[in-house]
Amino acid sequence: MIRFFCTALSAFSAWLICALVVITPALSWQFTVTAPNTNTFRSFGQFLKNTTSLTAHDQVKQVDHTLSSLYESPWLFSQDLSFITTSSQTFKPKILRWLLDGGTLIIEGKLSKAKLENLVKHSILQHKGQWQGISVDHEIQRSFYLLRGMPRCDNHSWSEFRYEKRMMILHAPSGLVDSVTDHGSSGCFDSLTKQTKHRLMTNLIMVILTTDYKKDQIHIAEILKRIR
Repeated sequence: MIRFFCTALSAFSAWLICALVVITPALSWQFTVTAPNTNTFRSFGQFLKNTTSLTAHDQVKQVDHTLSSLYESPWLFSQDLSFITTSSQTFKPKILRWLLDGGTLIIEGKLSKAKLENLVKHSILQHKGQWQGISVDHEIQRSFYLLRGMPRCDNHSWSEFRYEKRMMILHAPSGLVDSVTDHGSSGCFDSLTKQTKHRLMTNLIMVILTTDYKKDQIHIAEILKRIR
């Protein structure tokens, strides 16, 4: 029998994100990006399969400027803001709807606080969420593995946009996706061991799928409110 716990991220969400307890067969996971990437993820895929109930595709999936396939994935890595922003550097309406429906956006690259604030300007996000740093007890540092802090790159501090008690947007250093490719990574992730990089990415996946599986019980009231 398949047993799983489903968290509805929105009453009008395009999907249900399921925190796995026991499931057969395993769910399939794929990196979705805005920039072309021909690298493979066989090694990380094997690591993910061995430690969780998930499997990973070898190849990434790239969205185009129309964002027509956006709802096929619960996450998006953006290395190019032109895919997700308007001429005024605010989020495109499709991105806003996807985020509000439960999507998680990972922005790679160093952006100023002013540019981050401008992304959510004049939207519902501006009034109900906020940018903040990644705290030492953040779920990404303890769900699934316990991490010893977030990798730093050229004084780049990781940050998140917190909306209704979940990490809606993660601002990360460049090269996060490439850090778990078979080809390897460069820059600030290059000094990390392969296992550390795999654990960091596994934690990110678990946070996106479950919000914070080690504290799921405290989210029950909010979950019930959203699905009514």
